[in-house]
Amino acid sequence: MKLISKNKQAYHNYEIAATREAGIVLAWHEVKAIRWWLVNLTDAYVRVVDGECLVKQLEIRMYEQASLKQLATYEARSDRKLLLSRREITKLGERMNRTWLTCVPLEIYITEKQRIKLKIALVKLMRKVDKKQILKEKQVNREASRAIRDYNW
Repeated sequence: MKLISKNKQAYHNYEIAATREAGIVLAWHEVKAIRWWLVNLTDAYVRVVDGECLVKQLEIRMYEQASLKQLATYEARSDRKLLLSRREITKLGERMNRTWLTCVPLEIYITEKQRIKLKIALVKLMRKVDKKQILKEKQVNREASRAIRDYNW
């Protein structure tokens, strides 16, 4: 697995409830652009619309060597369809509506079989108090590991 892009902001701002792997429908020049790391996941989110799962605001910049015809009609932040089974789509939509969770893409990567996959997650917005508590715990763990390391030295 070759990691192309990671949504670090999502890991920081949200509490992850469940993750899922999904394929994504792309044109050939978008595949080339992703292989050249011309992708941004920061503002992207997932919606279920008319029985289809769409990722919105996913920015894939134009591949430099694409034809002029494609350049004229290309939108970097257009909606892209996710490849999930109908059962997964309905489950995802129900969980998003029932529990007020949001679905965001976490990572985009290339598998061993050269397929481009998107790791999506159902997330809940983290409060500022929770973030501070997590940072305190990380600091305490870091200090404890340093103390152990220095003591053993």
